[in-house]
Amino acid sequence: MVILTVSKRTRKRLTKFGNKNSTWDSILNELMNHAEQSDRYWECRFQ
Repeated sequence: MVILTVSKRTRKRLTKFGNKNSTWDSILNELMNHAEQSDRYWECRFQ
C-alpha cells in the first residue's frame, strides 16, 4: 500500500498531468511515470 500526501499547491500542479476528464487514478499513474522529475512535490510512504 502506498500513501501519497499531496498539498493543495501541489494538487494544482498535478492537474497538468491530466485533462478535465482525468481521474485522480490516471493523474497519479502519470505522476508515478514521471516520479524522477516530480518527487520533490510529493511524499511517498510504503506500508
